[in-house]
Amino acid sequence: MPITGDWYNELGSKVTLNMDDPKDPRQISGSYETNVGKAANRTFPLTGRCDDARLPDQVIAWVVVWDPPDKGADGDPVRKPSITAWAGQYHVVQKIEFITTTWLLTGMTDAADDWESTSVSMDIFFRVQPTQEMLKLAKQFGNAAANVGPPIATPSS
Repeated sequence: MPITGDWYNELGSKVTLNMDDPKDPRQISGSYETNVGKAANRTFPLTGRCDDARLPDQVIAWVVVWDPPDKGADGDPVRKPSITAWAGQYHVVQKIEFITTTWLLTGMTDAADDWESTSVSMDIFFRVQPTQEMLKLAKQFGNAAANVGPPIATPSS
């Protein structure tokens, strides 16, 4: 089953995965529309790799640069550059497709503050806005997914 298409995580963010070249089923491009943080409601390009998009189960990784840094609301300082990398696995369990990921978000800091530059967490992505039942099933079948907290908002049916 190919991984191309739209995916939604438990927080309502959307990732679109495309295959750049049919002759290279490992190269991924796409976009990420975040539903959280200072970049909410904006779309950013992504690039990534997978082991082989034609395989039934596979590993996948992608990167988003939250660029360009922009001025926040009036009086806010210019936002510093940041980047997020997701790495995970694509699975199909009981006809539900999902990608479990661990992510690293690194923001620009002064050298003396490197210790606070990176956050780590997890996401689960689904082909559709996930229901509580889908999240429960995904968590049941993966150690990484079991650590993801409940969604901020329950998607409407």
